[in-house]
Amino acid sequence: MLGRGDWEAAQSGSELAYCPWEVRNTNSLGVKDVEHENIHSSLSSLIGTTHVQTQHNQLLVYPATEEEISQILRAASAHGYGVVPQGNGSQSQFGKGFIEKKIQLSLKRMTGIVEHSIPDLTAAVLAGTPLQMMQQVLKQSGQWLPIDPMVSAEATIGGIVAANSSGPKRILYGSLRDYVIGMRIVYPDGSVVKSGGKVVKNVAGYDLCKLFIGSRGTLGILTEITFKLRPLPHYQELVLIPLQTLDEAAKLQRIILASEFIPSSLELLTPQFSVELGQRPSYTLLVGCDEGEAACIYHRERLTELAGADFNLKRGEGADQFWQEYRSYFNSSSQDFLLAKVSVLPMQVLPFLQLLRELFDGSSVLMSCSAGLGTGIIRLTIQDGLNQDGVAPKLKIAREWAEKHQGALILEKAPFVIQKQLSIWGSEPSAFPLMKAIKQKIDPDYLLNSGSFIGGL
Repeated sequence: MLGRGDWEAAQSGSELAYCPWEVRNTNSLGVKDVEHENIHSSLSSLIGTTHVQTQHNQLLVYPATEEEISQILRAASAHGYGVVPQGNGSQSQFGKGFIEKKIQLSLKRMTGIVEHSIPDLTAAVLAGTPLQMMQQVLKQSGQWLPIDPMVSAEATIGGIVAANSSGPKRILYGSLRDYVIGMRIVYPDGSVVKSGGKVVKNVAGYDLCKLFIGSRGTLGILTEITFKLRPLPHYQELVLIPLQTLDEAAKLQRIILASEFIPSSLELLTPQFSVELGQRPSYTLLVGCDEGEAACIYHRERLTELAGADFNLKRGEGADQFWQEYRSYFNSSSQDFLLAKVSVLPMQVLPFLQLLRELFDGSSVLMSCSAGLGTGIIRLTIQDGLNQDGVAPKLKIAREWAEKHQGALILEKAPFVIQKQLSIWGSEPSAFPLMKAIKQKIDPDYLLNSGSFIGGL
């Protein structure tokens, strides 16, 4: 396991610092073989041989209980191994750390809804449960967890919470921080901690839940999360409005955000992304409505008056199908694919898109964006041509612009050729000293997911 000093040395910018574990592994050496066999034997005695595997010289373990997770963490610490928690691995390519000797700890065996209180609209769920599975069970009671993260259907609850993932409907429903009311966590030393509770009006003590949401498995391993839920919308519509210029989008953005509209999504697609989703080669404004049918019709008619243009309409299952296609675009398995998440103030979204257009105008790379005009979150994708010398410098300019305007640009997926020129996280935020102090207090040995978060946390 790399220590703090090793991480700081890796930050020097050498290509080795960005190589994935498989490339740098030295397990072929005799000493390493002995270490590997020792930890393999130790783990097998704890959770059973069938639940300990070796793939590409990496150890994968599949615990079924909190006690087994605690034992694995203690064994890893004793043998000098780091631990990388994961669900189904849908985001394992993001923020790879620099742990030389590591154990991949999968929560695939920890699935299911522990408790669902229909009258209270709450549910406690094991962290390895796929979100899709959870939503299907809740749907039978007319309820749902109102998040729409840009992840694959196999993504687990624990992974989504650890990444604080969200989607276009965040403008109406908020983020996971608004819905997690309790959780159970296994700390790096093996102790089990409980935060929050199973009722919405639980205000006793510190709200540790928000500390772990978005911590990317660097502070503890989430085993169970309790959510407050919402009733399923009775009706939904999605209006797709073609626009020719960013000025038109700016006008509608100001009007909608200052009006009586309550949109469930307000996303602007760039022309390339519009084409990918079967729309005209123009900007496309996605305005969703999750209210009753009468309210949706009123919103649609008002939008028609404001936009003064034709529109495409998706209702019910048609809207669901559109969003599925939308999400799948961000989960490409291609090696020549880049996904960046940009966060800026809502009124800085369109100026940022204008900057991107200036940077990539005339370029042969395929650059697409989906920009949240109400959330300030922009998802930028680039495919084909990532080996060109000019891509990373252009992204660096875009990042500098975002950071100058109190924002950030994070690489969620990027090939090695980009990562060796551009860091994943960008500049350390002003709160970094506090984040570092918390990490060193909870995980002083940097046992969990070391080097995978901002500044090597």
